[in-house]
Amino acid sequence: MAWRPDEFGEPITIRGEMIGRDHRGRPIFGADTVVEHCIVSPAGDQVIKGKDFVHGDISRLQVLAPAGTRVQDGDTVMIRGVEYRVDQLQSFDYSVGRRPVVSWHQPKVIFIVERGEVSDGVS
Repeated sequence: MAWRPDEFGEPITIRGEMIGRDHRGRPIFGADTVVEHCIVSPAGDQVIKGKDFVHGDISRLQVLAPAGTRVQDGDTVMIRGVEYRVDQLQSFDYSVGRRPVVSWHQPKVIFIVERGEVSDGVS
């Protein structure tokens, strides 16, 4: 049997919903979900510069996750130890509304995550 490329993907962690705050006001999250075999690739970077606002960088990644992965707009996702936020407007679940003819036909869930960082050294 031939191997599929996604069998060697990397794990990502979808952080659970915020269930409250601790005594210092920091958010408390529910259980995290680890999703194995994801294909992560760059979706673009953007430098923000100007004279009347804070300088920064926006990094975007595209994630191809296994069928059935559930993400929502604003979810926090940990990829390679860094937190990103899901941009659901550009995400798509290819498995919705499909009836697979064969059991191995399982379309991927694709979503975009982004992270913004403030920087003094934007060139």
